[in-house]
Order: sequence, then structure tokens, then C-alpha cells
Amino acid sequence: MPSTTVNTQKVLGIMAKPDADLEDMLFLFCPETETARASGREHFDHVSTRLSAGGPAVSEVAAQGVLTAAAKLLAAPFDAVRAELEAIEHPVLYANGLEDVMIPAHNSYVAVQHLSDATLVLYAGAGHAFLFQYAKAFTRQVADFLAA
Repeated sequence: MPSTTVNTQKVLGIMAKPDADLEDMLFLFCPETETARASGREHFDHVSTRLSAGGPAVSEVAAQGVLTAAAKLLAAPFDAVRAELEAIEHPVLYANGLEDVMIPAHNSYVAVQHLSDATLVLYAGAGHAFLFQYAKAFTRQVADFLAA
């Protein structure tokens, strides 16, 4: 398994690419299993169809903003983030794929340890695109959380 540093460099490199291809996007969002990749291809086909039909696109400014924020977050020492987490007093639903290369599941586990009222949901066999891979289960989880 590649080190977190190698993955972080690869993630940021892909995010900075103006011409990221499907394989790049699959690396960012889906684990390297055929089931996850098939789900990812289906999702990206759907998005591509919507974009070609005039759906909203992400501007270069917005994409650079996300990249800047991600790089800043990845570079921040946890102690800087801890105080912000501990200041949150309302309930938080924290969800993640177990095989997320952008936000490792371990980071989510550590984060919820510093929230006073948190629910952590981890999806096996999923990466950053867990919400597409497990759309129905995640929708139910969100609805239940909001109803509570």
C-alpha cells in the first residue's frame, strides 16, 4: 500500500490538473475494485451527460478555490483543527468511505473524537464517492440524522 504522503502528492497533483481524465477521477473517488470502479464509471457517465446537456459546470475559480482549501487543510497540523472541532456544539453527521484517498477514514475517526455530539458512518468498499456508491443508504442515514 502506498504511503499517505505519496497518496497526498498524487491527490493534489490530480486535483491541480486542468485536464484530469476518467482514470484520474476514479483514483480520487473510488477504490481500486471492479465494483467500485463500475459504480464510479456509471456516476461519471451520468455527470457527463448532464454537463453536455447544459448542466452547471465548475468554474476554474471554484476549482482553484477547492484545491487551495484542500492543500491548506492537508498541511495544517491537527492541533490547529482540533480547537475548531471542539467548538462545534451541535450534532454532526460525519460520513466517509473506508478507502478514501482524499480524506482517510482514520482522519474521520480522529475528528469525531473531538466533537461533543457526532455520528460517524463509514462505508466499506468505498472511497470519496461513497455517497454515490451507497446513495440509498446514505440518503436514509442523512434523513434519520436530520429527523433526530
